[in-house]
Amino acid sequence: MNSRPPAQLDQFVWGRLARAWIAHLDLIAKGSGEIWSRGRRAATDAMLERLAIARGSITGTVIIDGRSYEVVVQTPWWSAAVWKPLIEGLRSQPERIAELRRHEITAAFESSIQQSNLSLFPSDFTGHCECSLVAVHLCLHMTTLLYLLAQEFDRQQALILRLNGMALPDLLQRLNAAPAEQQDEAATLTFEQFWTGKELPSEALPPNDEKLPPIGHLLQEGYLPPPEADDPPMHVDLMPWYEAASLFGQRQRWEDAGA
Repeated sequence: MNSRPPAQLDQFVWGRLARAWIAHLDLIAKGSGEIWSRGRRAATDAMLERLAIARGSITGTVIIDGRSYEVVVQTPWWSAAVWKPLIEGLRSQPERIAELRRHEITAAFESSIQQSNLSLFPSDFTGHCECSLVAVHLCLHMTTLLYLLAQEFDRQQALILRLNGMALPDLLQRLNAAPAEQQDEAATLTFEQFWTGKELPSEALPPNDEKLPPIGHLLQEGYLPPPEADDPPMHVDLMPWYEAASLFGQRQRWEDAGA
């Protein structure tokens, strides 16, 4: 089990994206009550374990004063219809593409997003926490988790893209493809189709591989924890499904506990 050290928000020399994230949360905190300032203070000494970021979802174990809390925070994310014009605009900006290939989210990239009246940083948060066992708007452990994200954005800037709906490899693949070569949107697998049982286009299904256990079987086995850093590498086709399954398993377990 790998733990992130305390964030030391005011002492650590953060990178640009991490500083921007903290400033964004501080701005929300000004008009949102004590729960945000308490979360900021707690993040200074809190520990973070088993972090997983998926589209519109952040999961992790927050440890405060020696007690751990499993937390899920949900955020808005950009649909395919929102991403499509962003990608088309980025194709004419080779400097931004070069930055993305270096896994950098620069101020210039953020500015290009803002020109589409969007923000890289979400401002609406809901979720679940073990402290209540029910869906809540925000609690201390959720705000602490959000502040602790700064250290993750410091290590992996591209995580902010995944939170907004598209992992960096997927974005680069779409930027490198000519428009005519991109998959038809109807043939793209979405989490909504997967979880709601809607009929899936055959083109969207992963290849038949006996080495990959069916995701349904994984769910039947119970709770799926986020992968640890020292776990063996996961097949790239399974990773987004695993992340979604982890979220689903956590929600299901808390709902069962609160029943």
